[in-house]
Amino acid sequence: MLLWNAGRFLIEAHLREGRTIAELAAAHGVHRSWLYKLLARYRAEGEAGLAPRPRRPGPSPLAMRRATEYEIVRLRRRHLRAGLDGGALTLHWHLVRRHGTAPSVSSIWRLLRRRGLVTPEPHKRPRSSLHRFEAALPNELWQIDATHWQLAGGAEVEILNVIDDHSRVRGGSDRLEDLTRHSVSHEADDIEAVRRALDLERFALLGWSYPGFVAALYAARHPERVSHLVLVCPVPPYQDPAWPAPAIAPELGRQLEELRKSPIWEADQAEACRRATRLFASFRMRDQEKAAQVRIDRCELPNEWPTYAWRMGRQVQSTLFDIRDQLGAIAAATLVFHGDEDAIPREGAESWARLISGARLIRRPRSVTTSQSNDPTCSSRRSRTG
Repeated sequence: MLLWNAGRFLIEAHLREGRTIAELAAAHGVHRSWLYKLLARYRAEGEAGLAPRPRRPGPSPLAMRRATEYEIVRLRRRHLRAGLDGGALTLHWHLVRRHGTAPSVSSIWRLLRRRGLVTPEPHKRPRSSLHRFEAALPNELWQIDATHWQLAGGAEVEILNVIDDHSRVRGGSDRLEDLTRHSVSHEADDIEAVRRALDLERFALLGWSYPGFVAALYAARHPERVSHLVLVCPVPPYQDPAWPAPAIAPELGRQLEELRKSPIWEADQAEACRRATRLFASFRMRDQEKAAQVRIDRCELPNEWPTYAWRMGRQVQSTLFDIRDQLGAIAAATLVFHGDEDAIPREGAESWARLISGARLIRRPRSVTTSQSNDPTCSSRRSRTG
């Protein structure tokens, strides 16, 4: 949905630059009729005509008649004076007996609530009672969740999900504008800070994509602390300039470039983030019905907005270095997952499995990096526990 200032931009582009309505509508994903309506208002009223207007109709033909409202109120008062039940269900039953038809029970209840004749007693906790906790400083507040799981060998374990409520990069924390403080070495140090804060002796560590590099770097620096290491489609343990950048579908690239050039990109970064997320989901998720079920909105957080998050991502990945000579120090039992459809070359996963003692490489015919994205309930669980 375009904002008002974006609509004004489109009208000015038409009047001052001579661009056609059809061209603007196609470029920005809006309907021509909306732009024609906006243009007519502008010519008739000036800039005031571009202000948003309520869409609610005047009198609703489905609204309860005033005489029916009065009858319901009188009937309830009469029942209560007589010591009888005056609830919505009872009133509905009497109205049907009198007239053969009546408003629905829910409509009668809403009328009674609107007139102040009943006190709502919700059975569900209202959304207004939910509060987001956000720590002011790192290590001030930690959130933890545990999932019980049984391994293939029969051993039972607890999988811990722990986050610092004042994250270095993601979440609701302030931006770290000095991007030189974002690096894989900094993030490996963060893991050690988490361990010390929680007073953990040993723990299992999982890394996905470039955080797989970070997890392995930590396991090499602190082998006595990591019992199990899981790397899911990790970037290689070294940088190879000969490797091409991960491929991107031409149509996706074209649509992202259109988004970057649109007024939304500068006018509303949160909306630009949501549109970019939907574009990536449409190309990366096979089941579009599942894609539509994803409810978590990470774009509410300024750290996820493209102009910052993409710069930060490029900065962190530019700090990758050759750690092959350090991998022999890893003592943890290690699993490396790689999907044949993943953008990261298979040689990277094979390097990890070869250089980490006892590591096992598990290959899948499809992608392993989008497995969580293809199950929207995973994102929902993460949003509740995080």
